Amino acid sequence: MEWLKWFVGATTDPKFAVVAKRSGQNMASVIAVWAMLLERAGQADERGRIDGFDCEGADTVLGLEDGAACSIMQAMQAKGLIDGGCITNWDKRQRREEPEAVKERKRLQREREKLAAELATLEKARAEVLAASRNVTPCHAESHDVTDVTHKRREDKKEEIQGGGYNAGARDAHPMPGTPPEQFRGEPDGLNSADSGSAVLVQPFSEPPATVSSMPKRTDCPSKGNPQWQCFLSCWQVYPVKQGQEAAWREWMRLHGNGTLAEPYVIRDAIILLAQEDSRWQRGKVPNMAKWLNGKGWNDCPYVEPAASQGNVPRDGPPVARTQAQRNRQNLEGLAAFVRAAEQELTHGNTTAHIGRIGTHGHSLPAAN
Repeated sequence: MEWLKWFVGATTDPKFAVVAKRSGQNMASVIAVWAMLLERAGQADERGRIDGFDCEGADTVLGLEDGAACSIMQAMQAKGLIDGGCITNWDKRQRREEPEAVKERKRLQREREKLAAELATLEKARAEVLAASRNVTPCHAESHDVTDVTHKRREDKKEEIQGGGYNAGARDAHPMPGTPPEQFRGEPDGLNSADSGSAVLVQPFSEPPATVSSMPKRTDCPSKGNPQWQCFLSCWQVYPVKQGQEAAWREWMRLHGNGTLAEPYVIRDAIILLAQEDSRWQRGKVPNMAKWLNGKGWNDCPYVEPAASQGNVPRDGPPVARTQAQRNRQNLEGLAAFVRAAEQELTHGNTTAHIGRIGTHGHSLPAAN
């Protein structure tokens, strides 16, 4: 749909009064022809031009006398409103300037896109670090960059051990690559008296390498830096049940991703309305927000229990436990029924011996054999 500007005060502009006077037409006809000329200029390939304007058609549409539209156009050309088949100062008058609200909205959109790009970069870097940590093995944990000084110290210690009479073949039977020279100590360990002064190779204690299980687990819950988090939080704050926030946030982002999530103000208004008018919500029967979002509860109307016409009000849900007053009343009604039944038995000629066989509901029990 094409739009064009209509300036305030055009209907009272003295120029149109002059055009009406020169063309011999009334002011309303001049304003109507001017509006049709603006629409023609706005739809032209070269905006502002009015070539091919049908004056006869304008007379018919506006109900003017023949030639009225042409005389109005000639008066406008003489007044300077039309110049060279174009609306005068069309580009200046119809320049589209963005209001401050539109500029602010675009600025916020650019900031959100920039923030989303930064978050994506951080997530990518984090994924690369996790992938690299999963590939760490004990052989990778050992350092293979040994300096010349370390090699020299090992060779010296080896000569010292061999010079002390230690069996090199026994030592080679238990190779421990990567063992630093400081782990060799001259302490006998189960050797005979002849070898009591020999150095013994001790297996060094080393902590197990870090595994993936010791690292913090990554959840599938979206990041709280997402622009949708503030929208979700505004609805979470008014929801009656403050349980399952992570599940609700995950469901919110799922619906937002597939384009089925309503506007935040619609969801927030629906929650407030249900909390105030829904009889089930007022009794505490409020589902978790994740389940409510999954069922698109913002489309629900408040449920109002029907008024009781006769008897008790029908209710849904599990039966409610009787109070102590209700139990006492039931016991008294049973006792009163027992007394009435006893009076009827005595009235019909039965003796007091039959009273012991009267049931709690007023029926006589069969005599015992």
